[in-house]
Amino acid sequence: MRTWRGIGPPPAVAVLAALFAIAACPAAPPPPAPTLANPNGDQNPDQTRADLVRDLEATVLEGYSQLSLGNLAAYGDTVADEGIIALVELGPGQVYIGHKRRRSSNVFRIEPCKQVLSRNLDIHLSPDGSVGWTFDEVSCRLPDPFEGRQTSIPLRLTAVYQRFLDSWMLVQQHVSYPLPAEDALLWAATGRMEGSATIKTATGRNKATEKLVYRRLQGLVNDSVDSRQRLLSSDEEALLLWPGPLQEYHGAAIAQAPSLESLFGPETTVVLMGARVELARNRSYAWVVARLKARTLVNDEIVEVPLRGSYVFRRDRDVVGTWTQIQGHVSAPVDPASLARRVFGLELPELSGESDQ
Repeated sequence: MRTWRGIGPPPAVAVLAALFAIAACPAAPPPPAPTLANPNGDQNPDQTRADLVRDLEATVLEGYSQLSLGNLAAYGDTVADEGIIALVELGPGQVYIGHKRRRSSNVFRIEPCKQVLSRNLDIHLSPDGSVGWTFDEVSCRLPDPFEGRQTSIPLRLTAVYQRFLDSWMLVQQHVSYPLPAEDALLWAATGRMEGSATIKTATGRNKATEKLVYRRLQGLVNDSVDSRQRLLSSDEEALLLWPGPLQEYHGAAIAQAPSLESLFGPETTVVLMGARVELARNRSYAWVVARLKARTLVNDEIVEVPLRGSYVFRRDRDVVGTWTQIQGHVSAPVDPASLARRVFGLELPELSGESDQ
């Protein structure tokens, strides 16, 4: 039998002593969980949900300031460079879907506004804090040609933002003037309303999922009772905007909202002409920009009213393959010259045509 002749205790004894010493020490506390999970790993874990809401609010209001100052390039700094952006502005042709780098900063201008001011900003975030969507009743300020002072025109603005690194970046925006359905119908019947820009049906990189969202939108446009009950959220944060100024519905009131078809008369059908669907990076939210058409009868003649819609959908975790609409915004296009005639009673020379985008 061999015996240990080295200095100190035998190796086996030393190992046992070390193990006992480790066992006697208290276990280190587990690391704290991050405040918000981020599927993309690019969010500051020290930021709380309240921090993210305040940051998004500051981003939105700073954007309005840059638009009011005419700093369109600075406004563009808050628009996503990565992926497709979708911008729906007031005029019939003022729809852009594509990469930011392919258009000049003029595409961000909201005509005919010289100033854009927030009146009632509403902000919502996804549970992981990576997607935000907003609704604001903005005040569009421009000089009154008669009174020599500013006039305010009420507009609606909905938007979707994604979180990239430590910044909120705009990916979708829809600006509209709340035009009553009967006025839109009159304008269309008398040739005063141009058709809306074409929106081709397309999806991004996640084609299977985005096609599923598109089919959900088709069900909502067809407006069956079953689709409305299954696919329209009645959560407190849910929002539905129809074209008219009094057609704003929140939460549980959405279930009682009239159908889009009924706003234009009993003989009306609404057709989905095309839509672009984009999936958020967290794959739990999607946004859509669509071209719609309300077809009805006026004095036994067919009249078609062009419409644009923007939507936010949320994946239902309890039912596989189900997506629920949590925000919808449908409007009729109003070109800036027609808006000026409606507000001032005349066409302003500088608004006789849409700005070059």
